[in-house]
Amino acid sequence: MQRSQAELKELNLELENRVNERTAKLRETIGELQYISYSLTHDMRAPLRAVHGFGQLLLTESQDRLEPDQQDYLRKILVSSTRLDRLIRDALDYTQVAGAPVRLEPVDLAALLEGMLQSYPHLQPPNAEIRIEGKLPIVLGDEALLTQ
Repeated sequence: MQRSQAELKELNLELENRVNERTAKLRETIGELQYISYSLTHDMRAPLRAVHGFGQLLLTESQDRLEPDQQDYLRKILVSSTRLDRLIRDALDYTQVAGAPVRLEPVDLAALLEGMLQSYPHLQPPNAEIRIEGKLPIVLGDEALLTQ
């Protein structure tokens, strides 16, 4: 069954209208998700800053009374809370610039990996033993994306 030019134009116009409606709904949904993501990540930073601040106070004011391993635990808490804050900020940035080009900058892979390993107790002995042999390069990349 062949369709006339007029029928084809009408079907094409109908299809374009459907695509435009669905695209508008998709953009609206993406906007709502970005707003929710922004709100959640923003709200998570306040308690995290409190944990970091109290940890810093405890380390500063009680350092001379703490055992070396206790001081180390506190330092790890501070490093991990700083790292989590960075990830939250990266998520905030991502919601604001979704679809924007990737930020390429020099990234020291050794420092990045060391920070990741220090932040996750399950990646440390006795749970895991991770050895890196050789020197890791500095690469051009987006540190947040490489971390994730």
